[in-house]
Amino acid sequence: MMKAWYTTGTIAVVQGTKTIVGTGTAWKQDINGIGRGHALIISTATGDRIYEIDRVDDDTHIITVQNVKEATASGLSYGIVNFMPSTLPDFGRKLSVQLSDYQTFFDSFQQLATGTGDVTLTAPDGQTVTVRSQKAWDDALNGKVTGVKQTDPFDATAGSLLINGAWGWGGLGQTFNSDDAALLVSARNAAFGSRVFRNNTVSAYSKQYAPSLMLKTGDTWAIVSVGYTVSGVSGGIRIAAGTNSGSATTVHELWTDRNLTKQASSTDATVGSVLVLNGDTGSFGLGGTAVRMPADADVAAYLRTVPSGKYAILPNASASNLPIPGSLSGWTFDTSRFNANPLISVVARITDASGAIFHGLISGTGVSWFRVWDSANLIKQTGPFDATAGSLLINGAWGWGGKGLQRIFANEAEQIAFMNSAENGSQVFRPSVFSGGAESTLLKTYAPAILFKSEDTWAAISVGHHAPSSTVAQRKGVKIVAGTQGGPIPVSYELWTDKNLPNPATLDTAQTISAIKTFAAVPVVQTASYPGIWFESTSIDSSTVGRKTVIEVNSTGTVFTFIGRNGTNSTGQRVASLVLPVAGDPGEVILSSGAQTIAGVKIFSEKARVSRNAPGLIFEKTDIASGTLGRFLELDYEGPNVALLKRITQGSGTGQQSIRFPFPSGTAAGAFTGLVQGINAVADSNGFWKTASPVVKLFADGTSELTSEAEGVTTERLSEGVYRISGCLGLNADLAWGGIEGGISCPKCRNGLERIWNDYGVESDGSIIIRTYHRPHPDAPPFARNEIEGYANGDPIDIPRDTFISVRVQMPEREESKPKVMHSNVYCNTAAG
Repeated sequence: MMKAWYTTGTIAVVQGTKTIVGTGTAWKQDINGIGRGHALIISTATGDRIYEIDRVDDDTHIITVQNVKEATASGLSYGIVNFMPSTLPDFGRKLSVQLSDYQTFFDSFQQLATGTGDVTLTAPDGQTVTVRSQKAWDDALNGKVTGVKQTDPFDATAGSLLINGAWGWGGLGQTFNSDDAALLVSARNAAFGSRVFRNNTVSAYSKQYAPSLMLKTGDTWAIVSVGYTVSGVSGGIRIAAGTNSGSATTVHELWTDRNLTKQASSTDATVGSVLVLNGDTGSFGLGGTAVRMPADADVAAYLRTVPSGKYAILPNASASNLPIPGSLSGWTFDTSRFNANPLISVVARITDASGAIFHGLISGTGVSWFRVWDSANLIKQTGPFDATAGSLLINGAWGWGGKGLQRIFANEAEQIAFMNSAENGSQVFRPSVFSGGAESTLLKTYAPAILFKSEDTWAAISVGHHAPSSTVAQRKGVKIVAGTQGGPIPVSYELWTDKNLPNPATLDTAQTISAIKTFAAVPVVQTASYPGIWFESTSIDSSTVGRKTVIEVNSTGTVFTFIGRNGTNSTGQRVASLVLPVAGDPGEVILSSGAQTIAGVKIFSEKARVSRNAPGLIFEKTDIASGTLGRFLELDYEGPNVALLKRITQGSGTGQQSIRFPFPSGTAAGAFTGLVQGINAVADSNGFWKTASPVVKLFADGTSELTSEAEGVTTERLSEGVYRISGCLGLNADLAWGGIEGGISCPKCRNGLERIWNDYGVESDGSIIIRTYHRPHPDAPPFARNEIEGYANGDPIDIPRDTFISVRVQMPEREESKPKVMHSNVYCNTAAG
C-alpha cells in the first residue's frame, strides 16, 4: 500500500544547487506516486524547510524549483508528501497504479493456484519472492504419509502409524521371560525401541512381574521397574541404565517409605531410622528447638545417656554440673559422642547477655569445662603500639608482621633512656638522626632495629641499609648494643661480617690466603721439633719436584734445611742445607763488599738497588763470542734518560747499539708511558697507534691476532658479518678507546671514511658477539662511496679481507705464575729501592 509520506533512504544536498541525490531511494517507481508539484521537506539540526519538486529524473535524482539553502551535507532525513494529486493526469496515474496493485495481487494468487513448480511473485513495493505452487506442494507431499498403521500393538514396521496400545501406550505392555543376559541384549539393541513391559523372570535389572518402562535415546537406555509388593523380588522401585555399547551399566534401588524407617519422635533413637523434623523440636534438636532436659538435671549424667544432638536446660538452682556452678541462666549444649565409654565433646552456651561459651569433655566418671576465649574475656590491641597490659597482640604489633615505628631522639642519652626504661618492651623500631642532626654511635641510623628484653637486661640489634662502600659508617654494617635496666652506659659491638671481614683467619682450621699479609712483628712458628714453613707453587704439576718447598730448622737451631719435593710425596726430593756461620766466619753468605761469583739463581723479594754515581746493570751472554756485538747488554741511568746499550765490550761504546727512553724535562710529577708495539700499544687498521692491551685484531675469516695480555681469547666467524670473541668479560672500558661503548675500531678508506658499521652484544659468560654491516657513503664522490654490488646500507657483510677491526677486551683476573726457585747455600742480602 502506498504511504501518504515517502521517507525511504537519505539524501545529499549541495548549497545553492537544485539537484537532490538520494541513497536507498526509489523515487521513479510509479507505486510511490512522486511527481511534479509535490512537496519535499528537508530536515536538519536547525529545523525543516519545504521545497517544490520540479521533476523526478530517476530513482535517486530529483530537481527542485528553488535552490537549496541548507549547508552542503549528506545522510539527511527527508519526507515527500505524495498523498495529494496535483493534477487530473496525476490523479489518473495514481489510480492506475492502485488498480495495477490489485491486479498484481490476483495474478499472484492465480499463479499459486494453477501454476506448476516454483512461481515468482512481485510485491506492491516491487520486491520479488519465489515460492512453491499448490501443485508443487502436492507432488512433494505425495506418498510421504502412507496411511499404513500397525497390524498389532507391537508391530515394528518402519513408517507405520501407531495404534492405540502401541508398545503399551494406552494398553498393556509386552511380557518377557528374560534373564539378565537376555534383558541386556534387548536393552542394548538399537532397533529395540522404548516400550512398556513386564519381566516374569527374576533379574538384577527389573522387578519380577512388575510393570516396567524401557526408555531409549541415542546410544543410551534406562529401565524403570515398579514392584507391586512391599518387599522381595517384586517389591520396591528399581532403575537400571546403560549404554548400547555396554561400556557403562548401573542399577539403583530407590529409597521410599517402604524400605526406610523414620523416627517416631524427635528423641527416637531406633537404629537405622531416618531423622525427621517433628514439629518445633526437630531430630535431637537438629532442624528445630533443642531437646529440653529436666530443669533440675545433672547435666553430665543426662548427656551420658542420650545420642549426639542439641539439648537445653532452663534456669534452675537445682541443676548441677553446669559450666558455671550455681548459674541461674539457661544453657544450650551441642554434643558429639566419640565412643560408648562414653567420651562426649560438648559446646555449651549460656543464654544471658554475657554470651559465654564453654567446651566440655564428659567421660564415664566426670566432666571438665573450659571457657572459650572471646571478646568478653579477652581484649586485643587497639593498634600495633597499644601497650595495654594483658591485651592480645594484633598483626603488626610492635613491628612483628608489620613495620616498626621511627623513633626520633634528641641525643644519645635519650636513646639509651628509651632502651633502659621498663615501660618500653621488646619491639622493632627505626632510629632516626637526632633532632640536632647528629647520628648515634650505638645504633645504625635509619636502620631496622630490634630491641629485646628479659628481666632487667636488654639488647638491640640494628642492621645498616647502606652498601659496604658507603662512607657513612653509622649507616652500614651490623651493630649490637646491650645494657641493664636503669644501668650505666651500655656496651656496644660492631659485628664482623662477610662485608667488612670477608675471609677471617682462624686459629685451628686450614685456610688459603690469597692476598698479601704484612706482619708488624716477626711471625713465630712453634713446634716441639723441626719448626718450618711450606711453600707450594700451584703452577707446577703435582708430580714435579719443586711443587712444594719446605724450610725446616734442626733441633739445635744451627742448620736451615731447604727441601724441594713434588705435591704428593718425598720421592726424588732435593735437599739443601744452610749452616749458620760461627762468629768471624762468613761461611757461604753473600758479603756486602768485594767481588763474588754467584752460580745459582737468586730471587729478590724486594727491589734490588744499585747505588753509585752512574748506576746500571750489565748482562753478559757467554755463548756469544768475545768481540761480538751483543756479548754485553747494559741498562744505564743517564740523568734524564734511561739507556739500553748493546755492546761488544763491557764499558766501551765502540760499535754499540743504543735505545734511550727520555723523561720529560723539569721536576713536575706525573705518570708517563712509552709505547711498545704489541705490549701497551697497537696500530689499528687505519695506522693509528692506540693503547694496546688487551687487544684482538679480528679478520674476515674469524681468525685473529692477540696482544700478550689478550692471551686465552679465541675467535670464530659464526655467519656473514657475525663473529664471536670468547674467553673475555666484554669490552674494555678504557676512555682512550671511547669508554665501554667505544672499544671497537673499524677500518677507513684513504679518504678517512669508515668502510663498515659495527654493533655488538655481550653474552652471559662475557663472550662478545660482533656484527658488521655494509656502510656506503652516498653523499661522497663516486670513487669514495664504498658501494658493493648486492649490498645495501646496513646489510650484514664480512670484515673487508684486506684489513681487520681492533677490539679492546676486558680479561678475567688470572694468577701470575711464579718463577721456579733454584736453591744454594747462600744468603741474599737485599736493599729496598
